[in-house]
Amino acid sequence: MWFQEATSVQTEEVEGRRYRLLALPDFELSIGLPPLDLEERLIALGPAKEQHLREDTEFIGPDGLLVRVGTIWSSEKMRLEPQARFRA
Repeated sequence: MWFQEATSVQTEEVEGRRYRLLALPDFELSIGLPPLDLEERLIALGPAKEQHLREDTEFIGPDGLLVRVGTIWSSEKMRLEPQARFRA
């Protein structure tokens, strides 16, 4: 798994759950995996609704995956061509 090979994985608590969080700063993107016991429970329970946590910048998907995005992923920036999204 690519998380096991990453060198900058951190642990963070979000909504009362601890996540293994990998930041990809060049893409203004962070991906968090729930602890194994939560993964096992999610599989047993089946799909759940996604949760939006911080406006449009952070959410937990129905599979328990945490996704956090930066300003280059805003609705306004997504209307721009990919090369223009990184400009100030």
